[in-house]
Amino acid sequence: MRRQLASLLIASIFLVTACGGEDVLSVDASVTADLPPDEPFGRACDNPGSLCAEKIDEAPLSCIATRGGATGRGFCTLNCSTPVGAECMGVPNGTWASCLIKGLQPDPNIPPPYFCAFLCETPSQSYACPPTLICLEEKDGSGRRFCGPPAL
Repeated sequence: MRRQLASLLIASIFLVTACGGEDVLSVDASVTADLPPDEPFGRACDNPGSLCAEKIDEAPLSCIATRGGATGRGFCTLNCSTPVGAECMGVPNGTWASCLIKGLQPDPNIPPPYFCAFLCETPSQSYACPPTLICLEEKDGSGRRFCGPPAL
């Protein structure tokens, strides 16, 4: 095991040196994503406004529809709390989600719920979408593109 770690360390040093000694390496996750198709967080669903069947660590997943996604379809996501735009934890490897979707506020005395949105593109980075979602064409005002369900 120690030999394997030493070999990995030497190979990493060689890679950084061979690339001009830069301190930062960037990886385009959309190219290398190898995501399991059965991951419930980020799976497309056909019952927007309802709970998804699975839970993540006892937390319920909600089926949320988004603008730009297929009509009548959504994806399973977690509730999140502010600050708006904060990173959502527990997402599948190779994906990125932020607390960006504001839910409906049926009672003006209670703050609206927020949900995690999967991003596939920001002005500086691209990410993979969960396997049952696609990168939607529409960009928001900040140049971000979101993952959403494809049409059936």
